[in-house]
Amino acid sequence: MFPGLQGGPHNNNIAALCAAFEEAEGGDYRKYTRQICENAKMLGEIMVGKGYKLVSGGTDNHLFLWDVRGLGGEVHGGVVQDILEKVGIVVNKNSIIGDRSALKPGGVRIGLAAMTTRGLWGREDMERVADLLEKGVGLIGNGNKDEIELLRKEVEDFVGKLILP
Repeated sequence: MFPGLQGGPHNNNIAALCAAFEEAEGGDYRKYTRQICENAKMLGEIMVGKGYKLVSGGTDNHLFLWDVRGLGGEVHGGVVQDILEKVGIVVNKNSIIGDRSALKPGGVRIGLAAMTTRGLWGREDMERVADLLEKGVGLIGNGNKDEIELLRKEVEDFVGKLILP
């Protein structure tokens, strides 16, 4: 017996599935999911254009893996995740091909579903996100508290103008 399955099916799970299936049936959902993939592709291309490396060179789905090993020094995915979290940007450290230790992963996973849901729908928005990511990693090792707070405010101002679901 697995917790959560005892005594089921549970009405809240059934209702959630019904709502998800109804949403997925509509044409707007297809447009939305295509836009998530387009946003991921755009942001990945912009990052490559800025000189960063993506694990597979790009993406055809809703996320990409940013190879941060080239940022120098002792920088790894965990360090990038931590500094971006301090400024209000959520990413995930991720092991990538060639890593010697899962404790110091060389990649950062960036997904575009949440950003798209909140209204980021085009190149201009993706360029802004790329600039914020670049500013964030620029604070690694030399960013003081004031610089971190300034970037956090910039991120908050940007996302504060977005449509919230």
